[in-house]
Amino acid sequence: MTSWRILAAAGVIIVAVAAPAVAQAPADTKAAQASSTTKTSWSDLPDRFQVDAGFFYVNLATKLTFQGTIGPADEVSFEKDLGVSDVASTYWLDTTLRLGRRHQFKLSYVSVTRDGDPRILTRDFIWNDEVYTAGLSASGSLGTDVLSAYYRLAVIKRDRFEIGPALGLGYLKLNARIAAQGSLTKPGGQIEAVSLDESGSLGVPTGDIGGFFNAWLSKRVVMRGDFLYIFVKPGEWEASVTDWRIGVDFYPWRHVGIGTQYKYNYFRYQQPVSEMNVSGEVKYKGLQVYASFLF
Repeated sequence: MTSWRILAAAGVIIVAVAAPAVAQAPADTKAAQASSTTKTSWSDLPDRFQVDAGFFYVNLATKLTFQGTIGPADEVSFEKDLGVSDVASTYWLDTTLRLGRRHQFKLSYVSVTRDGDPRILTRDFIWNDEVYTAGLSASGSLGTDVLSAYYRLAVIKRDRFEIGPALGLGYLKLNARIAAQGSLTKPGGQIEAVSLDESGSLGVPTGDIGGFFNAWLSKRVVMRGDFLYIFVKPGEWEASVTDWRIGVDFYPWRHVGIGTQYKYNYFRYQQPVSEMNVSGEVKYKGLQVYASFLF
């Protein structure tokens, strides 16, 4: 419930800041339209609505704990302990709506699925009350979905540059599975066949605060950047988010361009042992190449 209180508080802040922006948007639009009749913009690129979609080459690191009902669980690195690949290729989608001259709303989504090949465990660990013993053949599977929404306010707005604060909300969904099989020798010499298959999931809201900038290097080249961060620790809970990107878009055509950017996201979520659920940290970073459409 604590995480939902954090989300609710962040939501109130965003709504409080965004509401005046939405109310002001029509006025800003009319002002912009009026000024456009008397003055030509430095760049002829439309900026009411932007859609970016393309390829994401991701480097990942995932450390999770699945707390059961009996005793403390161990942290498991899916890359180091289970041999799940730390790289993946996927697609992503990003949209930006300009609500007014200084106000923007941004929405992005990325999904990554990874399945590891079986490998021999080199250490013992506890996952949802089951003991995965060294010597067993184990494999791990992970599915990660991240939805992010941001409100951005351009405190400084010029023809070629804008910069200001940003507030974000999001949702992270994670599914994690560890399967293992093999045989173990009991102290008395008996051979015992072992087959384990335990799955857990994590679905939590996120929120962060930071800033952004857009800089027009030329009439058809734009550099963009965002940096957002939050750390909260109410009681035995702990949550942190670091989210940043920097990239460059080039528009050989007025409504269509190409872009590349580097994206970094680090999410950490720890909860009390009594919660009996999945917690841990998820980090992804990498290069994105995409097509950009302006309307």
